Amino acid sequence: MKRIAVLGAGNSGLAMAAHLKLLGEEVRLWNRSRHNIQELMQDRQIRMMGVIEGDVILDRVTTDLGLAIQDCEWIMITTPATAHGDIARRLAPLVQPEQRIILHPGRTFGALEFEQTLLSMGVTEPPIILEAITNLYAARKVMEKEVRIYGIKQEVRFSALHPENLIKARAALPGLLAEIFIPVENMLFTSLGNVGMLLHCAPMLFNLGRVESETASFRYYNEGITPSVARYIEKMDKEVLELAAQLQIPIEPVDEWMRKTYGLSGKNLYECVQSNEVYRNIVAPKTLETRYLLEDVPCGLVPIESLGHQFGLPMTHIGLIIDLAGAVLDQDFRESGRTLEKFGITIKELENYR
Repeated sequence: MKRIAVLGAGNSGLAMAAHLKLLGEEVRLWNRSRHNIQELMQDRQIRMMGVIEGDVILDRVTTDLGLAIQDCEWIMITTPATAHGDIARRLAPLVQPEQRIILHPGRTFGALEFEQTLLSMGVTEPPIILEAITNLYAARKVMEKEVRIYGIKQEVRFSALHPENLIKARAALPGLLAEIFIPVENMLFTSLGNVGMLLHCAPMLFNLGRVESETASFRYYNEGITPSVARYIEKMDKEVLELAAQLQIPIEPVDEWMRKTYGLSGKNLYECVQSNEVYRNIVAPKTLETRYLLEDVPCGLVPIESLGHQFGLPMTHIGLIIDLAGAVLDQDFRESGRTLEKFGITIKELENYR
């Protein structure tokens, strides 16, 4: 049995905490806002529905970060990537070198930002930091104490910020994660292989009228990713693959990732999406103020575009989505997003993380 702190009580956090507890781990759940876990703090009970069913009682539910991570072997961070810097600052005076942190997921350069933030806060011996390439669950929080799990990925790639820590960290993973998490060479693989930025941003923007409709909802993947939307995503994916080739990182196209992750056989991205039973009944958000844009643009598309420009790549299709998201949401995502320049790291220095 592992002692695990899950930070964040949203879709992913609720699913992860409940599932790990169901499998016999000791689990604490932390959330920044008491308002979102008020009822849960009283009896600590979560109900799971969907592909996993059952009621569990967590070991601790709290807004006190120190109590949440006390003596924990693993710290699972399930908050949006835009909160990673804040979480790192909160953890800096509390975290111990022997603890292990997993960003679930890290999005692009998540582990890098996390360690740089810890170092800037005076942490001299940071813990091992891992980042997952994507979320393990397709899940939605139904109520404060209920979560519906539509599916679990067959495999999730993960990396360590410093590759020499990967084998040691994997050997100590909780049982569920040890079965599903597949190690890859370095964080450039998981950062460039960030599929969320491809599957979330363009479909949200191309369907913004439907998203904001007061009279109708739609299935996000099966109805929102039409043949034309899928082809645009493939153009964005091609730009990511060209960048990965410059860095000699062998990531796979998004449709191939989907085949491996969900056991599909579609000939292209559109066919893979349409044949994916896990995605079939996931309803689209009802607002553009969602992590599909607020997280995936600044913590995915922006660093990818910035890095691509440093190699002289035009990044045209990714750039258009950043422009459109910024115009629609009235935000300068390039100003707020992650870039190597903000971390004080050059392309050459990225070699230290390979």
